[in-house]
Amino acid sequence: KAIGVFSRKSVMPKLLHVNSYEMNKRIYEKEIEYLNHIIDMARRYMEDRQNINIGIFGTSIAGIWLSEIITKGNYVRADQQVFYVEEDEDYLQRKIGVNEYPVRRLDEIDGSAIIFLPFPQYVAENIIKRCEKRYRNLEFVNFKFG
Repeated sequence: KAIGVFSRKSVMPKLLHVNSYEMNKRIYEKEIEYLNHIIDMARRYMEDRQNINIGIFGTSIAGIWLSEIITKGNYVRADQQVFYVEEDEDYLQRKIGVNEYPVRRLDEIDGSAIIFLPFPQYVAENIIKRCEKRYRNLEFVNFKFG
Protein backbone atom coordinates (compact mmCIF):
# COMPACT_ATOMS: atom_id res chain seq x y z
CA LYS A 1 0.00 0.00 0.00
CA ALA A 2 1.21 3.46 -0.80
CA ILE A 3 0.20 6.80 0.57
CA GLY A 4 0.88 9.87 -1.49
CA VAL A 5 1.06 13.41 -0.19
CA PHE A 6 1.02 16.45 -2.45
CA SER A 7 2.17 19.84 -1.31
CA ARG A 8 3.71 22.96 -2.62
CA LYS A 9 6.15 25.35 -1.05
CA SER A 10 4.59 28.44 0.39
CA VAL A 11 5.39 31.47 2.52
CA MET A 12 2.79 30.36 5.07
CA PRO A 13 5.04 28.09 7.17
CA LYS A 14 7.48 30.95 7.73
CA LEU A 15 4.67 33.30 8.78
CA LEU A 16 3.17 30.65 11.03
CA HIS A 17 6.55 30.08 12.66
CA VAL A 18 7.05 33.79 13.41
CA ASN A 19 3.48 34.22 14.62
CA SER A 20 3.54 31.09 16.76
CA TYR A 21 6.81 32.20 18.35
CA GLU A 22 5.34 35.59 19.28
CA MET A 23 2.12 34.00 20.48
CA ASN A 24 3.96 31.43 22.60
CA LYS A 25 6.21 34.14 24.00
CA ARG A 26 3.17 36.19 25.09
CA ILE A 27 1.54 33.11 26.65
CA TYR A 28 4.78 32.28 28.50
CA GLU A 29 5.12 35.84 29.81
CA LYS A 30 1.50 35.87 30.97
CA GLU A 31 1.95 32.54 32.79
CA ILE A 32 5.12 33.78 34.51
CA GLU A 33 3.24 36.90 35.55
CA TYR A 34 0.47 34.71 37.01
CA LEU A 35 2.95 32.51 38.92
CA ASN A 36 4.67 35.61 40.32
CA HIS A 37 1.24 36.89 41.39
CA ILE A 38 0.64 33.64 43.31
CA ILE A 39 4.05 33.87 44.98
CA ASP A 40 3.49 37.50 46.02
CA MET A 41 0.00 36.80 47.31
CA ALA A 42 1.11 33.72 49.27
CA ARG A 43 4.01 35.69 50.77
CA ARG A 44 1.63 38.44 51.96
CA TYR A 45 -0.60 35.86 53.67
CA MET A 46 2.42 34.15 55.23
CA GLU A 47 3.79 37.46 56.54
CA ASP A 48 0.47 38.45 58.16
CA ARG A 49 1.00 37.85 61.90
CA GLN A 50 -2.64 36.77 62.35
CA ASN A 51 -2.22 33.80 60.01
CA ILE A 52 -0.94 30.94 62.14
CA ASN A 53 -2.53 27.94 60.40
CA ILE A 54 -1.83 27.71 56.68
CA GLY A 55 -3.27 24.94 54.55
CA ILE A 56 -2.46 24.05 50.96
CA PHE A 57 -5.38 22.30 49.30
CA GLY A 58 -4.15 19.21 47.51
CA THR A 59 -0.95 17.23 47.35
CA SER A 60 -0.78 17.42 43.55
CA ILE A 61 1.89 19.19 41.53
CA ALA A 62 0.33 22.62 42.15
CA GLY A 63 0.16 22.04 45.90
CA ILE A 64 3.71 20.77 46.06
CA TRP A 65 4.92 23.70 43.95
CA LEU A 66 3.31 26.16 46.38
CA SER A 67 4.74 24.22 49.33
CA GLU A 68 8.21 24.49 47.81
CA ILE A 69 7.78 28.23 47.18
CA ILE A 70 6.80 29.06 50.76
CA THR A 71 9.41 26.71 52.23
CA LYS A 72 12.39 27.58 50.04
CA GLY A 73 11.43 31.27 50.12
CA ASN A 74 11.63 31.15 53.92
CA TYR A 75 8.09 32.51 54.22
CA VAL A 76 7.13 30.09 57.01
CA ARG A 77 7.55 31.57 60.49
CA ALA A 78 8.34 29.48 63.57
CA ASP A 79 4.86 30.18 65.02
CA GLN A 80 3.04 28.92 61.90
CA GLN A 81 1.64 25.48 61.20
CA VAL A 82 1.63 24.57 57.50
CA PHE A 83 -0.25 21.51 56.29
CA TYR A 84 -1.83 19.98 53.21
CA VAL A 85 -5.59 19.60 52.93
CA GLU A 86 -6.66 16.47 51.12
CA GLU A 87 -9.95 14.75 50.32
CA ASP A 88 -8.57 11.67 48.59
CA GLU A 89 -8.42 8.78 51.05
CA ASP A 90 -5.33 7.30 49.37
CA TYR A 91 -3.35 10.48 50.00
CA LEU A 92 -4.70 10.80 53.54
CA GLN A 93 -3.08 7.44 54.33
CA ARG A 94 0.34 9.04 53.94
CA LYS A 95 -0.11 11.40 56.91
CA ILE A 96 3.01 13.41 55.92
CA GLY A 97 3.58 15.22 52.61
CA VAL A 98 6.43 17.05 50.92
CA ASN A 99 8.51 19.27 53.24
CA GLU A 100 7.28 17.14 56.14
CA TYR A 101 3.94 19.00 56.27
CA PRO A 102 1.10 16.89 57.68
CA VAL A 103 -1.83 15.89 55.47
CA ARG A 104 -5.27 16.61 56.98
CA ARG A 105 -8.96 16.52 56.20
CA LEU A 106 -10.94 19.75 56.31
CA ASP A 107 -12.85 18.31 59.29
CA GLU A 108 -9.60 17.96 61.23
CA ILE A 109 -8.73 21.66 61.18
CA ASP A 110 -9.41 23.21 64.57
CA GLY A 111 -9.65 26.97 64.86
CA SER A 112 -9.24 29.40 62.02
CA ALA A 113 -6.95 28.78 59.06
CA ILE A 114 -6.05 30.11 55.65
CA ILE A 115 -6.44 27.52 52.89
CA PHE A 116 -4.59 28.21 49.65
CA LEU A 117 -6.28 26.89 46.50
CA PRO A 118 -3.51 26.56 43.86
CA PHE A 119 -5.88 25.67 41.02
CA PRO A 120 -7.42 27.16 37.90
CA GLN A 121 -10.23 29.60 38.71
CA TYR A 122 -13.12 27.26 37.92
CA VAL A 123 -11.71 24.56 40.22
CA ALA A 124 -10.97 26.98 43.07
CA GLU A 125 -14.41 28.58 42.78
CA ASN A 126 -16.11 25.17 42.91
CA ILE A 127 -14.18 24.24 46.05
CA ILE A 128 -15.11 27.55 47.68
CA LYS A 129 -18.81 27.14 46.81
CA ARG A 130 -18.79 23.60 48.19
CA CYS A 131 -16.86 24.33 51.39
CA GLU A 132 -17.24 27.93 52.59
CA LYS A 133 -20.62 27.50 54.32
CA ARG A 134 -19.68 24.26 56.03
CA TYR A 135 -16.22 25.40 57.15
CA ARG A 136 -16.79 28.95 58.38
CA ASN A 137 -13.54 28.88 60.38
CA LEU A 138 -11.52 28.65 57.16
CA GLU A 139 -10.62 31.39 54.70
CA PHE A 140 -10.21 29.94 51.23
CA VAL A 141 -7.69 31.88 49.14
CA ASN A 142 -8.39 31.92 45.42
CA PHE A 143 -5.40 33.24 43.47
CA LYS A 144 -7.51 35.30 41.06
CA PHE A 145 -5.50 37.22 38.56
CA GLY A 146 -6.34 40.03 36.21
